[in-house]
Amino acid sequence: TYHVADLFSGLGTHGIRLANQVKSVRFYEGNKILADACSNATAHYALKHTSAYTRDLFSNPLTATELK
Repeated sequence: TYHVADLFSGLGTHGIRLANQVKSVRFYEGNKILADACSNATAHYALKHTSAYTRDLFSNPLTATELK
């Protein structure tokens, strides 16, 4: 099974659809309001093994270690 990093996730449209098919989904969004909305949506639908982070991926991209 896979771990998914949903980059520039917005409201999590893609990652939420995958959440029950993969081992985990990590959502990364630069806008805190959208990251919080994504987190609330995963909680509302009781999706496990998901987490949402506010992060500016342009100035602070994920490292190779974080993608493992």
